Amino acid sequence: MLPSSRHLYACLMIILILVLAWMSGVVGMYLCSPDPLPGDSLWAWREYFGNAFGTVLLQAAPTCLLGSTAGSSFLRLAINGLNFVAGVLAISLLWEIVVRPIRRLSFARRGPGGLLIGTLEDVQSIVRGENLATYDLAFVAPSKSSAWQIENAYPFAEVTCVNGSGDAGSIAAKLGASKATFVGAVSCRDMDNISVADRALDASPAADRRLLLRMEQRVVRSLRTADFLERADERSVKLVIISQSAVRVRLGVNCAMPGRYLVEGAKSYHAAICGSGPLLTQIAYRLGRQGYKIDVAPAKLSMLRTRSEPSAAAITRLKAATIAVAINEAEVDDDDAEGFDRAVAAIAASTPPLFSVHCAGPMPGEAMALARRWESVLLKLRLPIPPIVVYDEFIRDAGVSGMIRCVPLAELHDVAKLTATIDRRAVAAHETYLKETKSVRSGARAASPSEVEWRLLPERVKDDNRSAADHTEYKLASLRMRVTEGTSPAYEGFPSEVVKELSVLEHSRWMASKNIDGFKYGPARDDAAGLHPDMLPFEELGSDAKQKDVAQIQALPSLLMSAGQHIEYEASLIWPPTTAAERTAPLFEVAQCQIFDESGIASAERAIQDGSELELIIDATGRDILASSAPSAGRLAGLLRRAYRITHVT
Repeated sequence: MLPSSRHLYACLMIILILVLAWMSGVVGMYLCSPDPLPGDSLWAWREYFGNAFGTVLLQAAPTCLLGSTAGSSFLRLAINGLNFVAGVLAISLLWEIVVRPIRRLSFARRGPGGLLIGTLEDVQSIVRGENLATYDLAFVAPSKSSAWQIENAYPFAEVTCVNGSGDAGSIAAKLGASKATFVGAVSCRDMDNISVADRALDASPAADRRLLLRMEQRVVRSLRTADFLERADERSVKLVIISQSAVRVRLGVNCAMPGRYLVEGAKSYHAAICGSGPLLTQIAYRLGRQGYKIDVAPAKLSMLRTRSEPSAAAITRLKAATIAVAINEAEVDDDDAEGFDRAVAAIAASTPPLFSVHCAGPMPGEAMALARRWESVLLKLRLPIPPIVVYDEFIRDAGVSGMIRCVPLAELHDVAKLTATIDRRAVAAHETYLKETKSVRSGARAASPSEVEWRLLPERVKDDNRSAADHTEYKLASLRMRVTEGTSPAYEGFPSEVVKELSVLEHSRWMASKNIDGFKYGPARDDAAGLHPDMLPFEELGSDAKQKDVAQIQALPSLLMSAGQHIEYEASLIWPPTTAAERTAPLFEVAQCQIFDESGIASAERAIQDGSELELIIDATGRDILASSAPSAGRLAGLLRRAYRITHVT
């Protein structure tokens, strides 16, 4: 393996010692020698420099002719320069040969403060976010190059490399995984993470132990989560399971939700998903489970693949979910730019109008190239440009329209924080469901498999509760409200008409999720046959079934408070209390600006300067401005980039 920064530090210290010893010799020679004769100063200094080298290397110095104590001291420092160098070398060898093996034995016996597996990019944010002490860390790197990078970043930590045929779990066990205070199994290889987590849970119960486990493959996460949670609960280990790609899709869907982007007259929802790779299926699945506007018609998903790929099982399930989704797949040759433009134009011109476009690809820059092409076609057609979500790395570009939204991979510590927030909301929502279900269910009706405490739920049901937590932002945005981090007095109740409106949205989300899971209407519940009596429009439900949705809406403020969040609402709303004494939640100002001509652009810019959030209403004239090459087009794009809400008038 290449020398790491630890070895570099030792080399730099040796060089520094030698330079200081030589300089001490020069100063000692000067203080111990008589003043040179006139004209001999240059010759004398050359002698000082040369003799100083000899003093350091030969460890012998001439007698101090002037008897200067300071000069003698400097000469002794110069003579001992090589001794100091030998000391540094001895300490370095002692560290490598003795201290590190002893520390490894100590880790195996008592466990390190932190044990992490992954690349440097994977583990860095975890170390920072968890405030782990570097000297008490052990790392398991997936490759030699990763091990070298980690050693450079953390020179005094223990770093071990997993060989191609090596077992990450066995290596972690030798480093004390079962006794470590914190274990972060966060590499990009699920099997290595699972192997390390297995060893971390092979221990007797102990307080204050934490395990962060990353599992990216949906099937692996679904099949193994319950087992890990049960074992962690038995051993009093605080376990958090994360998926970087799942959180990324959640963020992408949320930044393009229809509550913040509206098209006048559009009754149902339409989204386009474009590109290639496994992320396309995850995006389609997440959008389908949101149940946007399915009380009117199934959500329309247009999937445009740029490479020929077999349809995943999730896509097959989406095609069968006729209540929730109407999905259309098409392929286009990625070398045929004109064919791609025609396919985009056909999707964009269909009904209902697009509410979002999601672009993804396995190669860096691919998703952004697709997004730019979508933007170009929509501008030429003078059509409303919806949020174009780009799942790409290292790119921060809103495009010429201001409507491109980049969603890079979040750092793993941020993923863990967001996952914990979503789970807190989901747990609170499930507890509300349990309470309400038990209160309205008749004694004759059997309990459903989901009527158990959170830790006993199947992962599929937990994910359904997480979808409900994700759906909160959309529900509130449709009412001109939003979720804000931090503690603040929560809005304690919605008017009855608002409760009903949000209950319809919640029931639509639930019905879409159940439909994608294979359920349809049946007069009696039969999970094996996929039948449920509540698979009906909200208005056709019985009072008990309606009450379950109503209870979830009424509990929203308290659910958010449990996650350290609160509700803010727009000051322009009519239905909340209007007097200062009655207000129980913070307000935020939203300035509504109509972009029907260039004067509207100036008005919107003034609103931003006043500190207001911005709602833009754009008609055909505004879209013509955006598609033009006039300076005002760039100004409008900047406004769209910053707008809180956008409404297109068709």
